[in-house]
Amino acid sequence: MATCLREAAPAKAGNAAGGFFQQPLKRKTQFLPIIACGLPPRAQSISIGMTFIPSQGKEIIHMSLFVDRMIRAAKLDVHLYEEVEADRRSMGQAMSVVLLSSLAGGIGFMQEAGLMGLVIGTVGSLLGWYVWALMTYLIGTKLLPEPQTHADHGELLRTIGFSSAPGLIRVFGIIPGLSGFVNLLAGVWMLVAMVIAVRQALDYQSTYRAIGVCLIGWIVQAVLLALLVTTMGGVPELMLEQP
Repeated sequence: MATCLREAAPAKAGNAAGGFFQQPLKRKTQFLPIIACGLPPRAQSISIGMTFIPSQGKEIIHMSLFVDRMIRAAKLDVHLYEEVEADRRSMGQAMSVVLLSSLAGGIGFMQEAGLMGLVIGTVGSLLGWYVWALMTYLIGTKLLPEPQTHADHGELLRTIGFSSAPGLIRVFGIIPGLSGFVNLLAGVWMLVAMVIAVRQALDYQSTYRAIGVCLIGWIVQAVLLALLVTTMGGVPELMLEQP
């Protein structure tokens, strides 16, 4: 039976390696899969390069792609942030990164916060992710846009979600004596990743402008969080209890 293929769009031009002060890529990534068609349902396959993989192996491929994306996000790969910005189907993956990073932080902080702290922290991370992306979108596109800036809330959600990948190392905070160092390292690493994510999602040419957006957003979020905690009467006591 004849098989037809739709080839993926060619990769865009840009520097090979991502870096914090690397000149951002100029164009949006077109993330389109190569699709095989015309085969019987059980013989359908997806192709990567010249290799055809049966449909029952798609789950393994998707998991491998997810892990690869997390590693590339942690390595501050500029191409990765452009890729997930353009791939609307990666929203679930971005949410999973936020959840895994939050769980890792909760496990590392379990001795101080307890199980309730883990649950509240995980829910808070998802809420914070959504609000942070929304604030970044508003600040970046309305207050501090560049001429070529074009983005939506979803693009910020996906790129910022993947910038949480370095937070996975916080799980090692459960080791006595390492909590402070691990959390400091993860915090700085995630901040750098977030600046890159914001820069790419907002199509900025200036890294310093992306830093400014993150700084303004952090201040606004800190004020809102303080008001929320004050309104609720302080931090829940259960979060301060030992497990």
